[in-house]
Amino acid sequence: MPGQTPRQQLTNLIDEHWAYRIQSVGKVGCYGCTSQWLDYDGHAEHLTELIEDQAGWRPPARVIKTPENEGDYTDAIATLDALPRGAVIQFRCHVYQSIGSGWWEAIGRHRAFSTEQVVDLADGDDVTVLHTPENGDTHA
Repeated sequence: MPGQTPRQQLTNLIDEHWAYRIQSVGKVGCYGCTSQWLDYDGHAEHLTELIEDQAGWRPPARVIKTPENEGDYTDAIATLDALPRGAVIQFRCHVYQSIGSGWWEAIGRHRAFSTEQVVDLADGDDVTVLHTPENGDTHA
């Protein structure tokens, strides 16, 4: 499962379980949507959606390492700059939202910081990605 999103991994695990149950029993029931026994037909995606909607499942938060030395900022800056506009990050008690083009607004402070300034402020602490527009909130 390397290279897959956590959501894809969840769907694959459900799919493997359903395939095993069908092999063992022949048919399986989905009490999330019906009390009837049904044939398997890509039902793993449906169950993944149910888990997300009903249980509030969110993917695990991505953590970006920041260096303590200024000379090593390149990787952290590139990783943060690759996040889409609207992404939200946190380190210590600071929360920033990407306003695009390598700039971050400090939530509640209405002041913009460059990615390099954010990495410098993190000063070796991990940066947690709390939200991205394409994936929504994460479980941090």
